Amino acid sequence: MGGSFQNATGNLAFDRIAAYVAPPSVIAVTRLGPNPTGAASVQFRVGFDEPVFGVAADDFVLATTGSLSGASISGFSGSGATYVVTVATGTGNGDLRLNVPAGATIRDVVELSPNNLPFTTGETYSVIRGVYLPLVRR
Repeated sequence: MGGSFQNATGNLAFDRIAAYVAPPSVIAVTRLGPNPTGAASVQFRVGFDEPVFGVAADDFVLATTGSLSGASISGFSGSGATYVVTVATGTGNGDLRLNVPAGATIRDVVELSPNNLPFTTGETYSVIRGVYLPLVRR
């Protein structure tokens, strides 16, 4: 590709250089704890294929099944290409998955948003509480 490219990304060092820049992708959302669980909170690792910025708690949403209710994102940490999201599991029993919705404000260094949103294929926790096995008499 040729042409009179000037001040690419605001940097004079890139004059007369053109490049295709691929947008970031979510590569995985994985569980960080045992499954199934009865824990009051769980953590998910969210991985991207390159460093991203502007990540906030509202860039993630929860999907639940069964009688699970009141689950919420209670915190997150990380930087670059890896973030950890902590989720309060609420009450009841069911499955819990962390998704990255289409409206996420996550961006890479050149302001591109992830190209595979919504991301809804991450690992799921099975939250099981108060399950008692019957006592068998012999």
